[in-house]
Amino acid sequence: MYNINPGNNEDLKKRSQTLREYMIFVGYVNENLAKAKKGEKDYEVAIRDAVNRCIAEE
Repeated sequence: MYNINPGNNEDLKKRSQTLREYMIFVGYVNENLAKAKKGEKDYEVAIRDAVNRCIAEE
């Protein structure tokens, strides 16, 4: 198992575009959840907003 959180295994992330993009997506989800109340609907919104942000940045 590898830690792909920011600041960990940067060399691995540099070699894998998919892993790098997944790490960015997870970061956006976590950022959104930190701002949410953590209810079930908040998780759905956090994920949807992260997906939309990734698409917009593509």
